[in-house]
Order: sequence, then C-alpha cells, then structure tokens
Amino acid sequence: MLIRFYYFIQTVISKVQRLIRYLVIDRHELLFIRHNKRIWREYLVHDSQSEILLELDSVSSSIISFSCLANILAKKHKATITGYSARNKSFRARISNRITKKIYKSFNVEKFNYYKLNKDQLIEVENLFNKIKSSLNLLSYSFFIFSIVLIRLSTSRRPR
Repeated sequence: MLIRFYYFIQTVISKVQRLIRYLVIDRHELLFIRHNKRIWREYLVHDSQSEILLELDSVSSSIISFSCLANILAKKHKATITGYSARNKSFRARISNRITKKIYKSFNVEKFNYYKLNKDQLIEVENLFNKIKSSLNLLSYSFFIFSIVLIRLSTSRRPR
C-alpha cells in the first residue's frame, strides 16, 4: 500500500513539473527571446502581400536557423512571417505551444495558422513520405556502392 502511494505521489509530481515546464519560460529561453527582439527588430515588415510560411517546431536547433533564414527572406522580399502547424488547435496544443509561440513572436512571426489534414491528405502525405524514403534508400545504397568502388580503386593503385 505504501509503495502504491509512493508511485502515485511520484506521478503527481511528474505531471506538475511538466505543467510548470509548459507554463514558465526558463532563463535560456528568455535570453533567446531578448536576443531575437534586439537583433531582428529592424527586419519587421508590416502589411505586405508577400508571406513566408514557417513550420512551428519546438526543436531548439531548428528554431535558431529558422529565425535567421525567415528574417533575411522577409527583409529581402518585403514579406511577413507566418507560423503554421498541421496539428489541430486543441487546448492541449495551445498550452504546449505557448512558449514556442513566444519564441517565434520574438523573431517577427506575426500570425499562426493551424490546419487539420483530412484522411485523403494524410494518405497523400504517407505516399509522399514513402517515395522520399525509397529515394533516400536508393541514394544511400548508391553511396555505399560508390564507397566500395573508391576503396577498391585506392587499394589497387598502391605502389609496389
């Protein structure tokens, strides 16, 4: 009985920590937001017919490159930056994307669009993914063959 209570308490603590993580920006995220606002403030374009679409992604390394690329493109093409996601705009998604959206807003993303794919679109995505996957397999196989040829050439030309 005591062990069950212990696991229950651990589960509750874990869920509270996850909730806090969704609701509170940590120091590093805050520093990155300040950095973005300082660096990209002059790149902001208002009321443009052109638009740059940027997928909402919470992977840190991609957000850094997205901020640079999107703002350079926006300035070059006098375009606004719009974030999008193929996930529905459920309450849980809004909570989990709260911090990510603050980071995106810090580098001039003005709007966020959420799309829900229907069954036909999901099937098309899966088919495209399978085509890309098979192409990548073919490419990796070609690279493997090319590597073997190079190794054989380098070993056959050794000085005797």
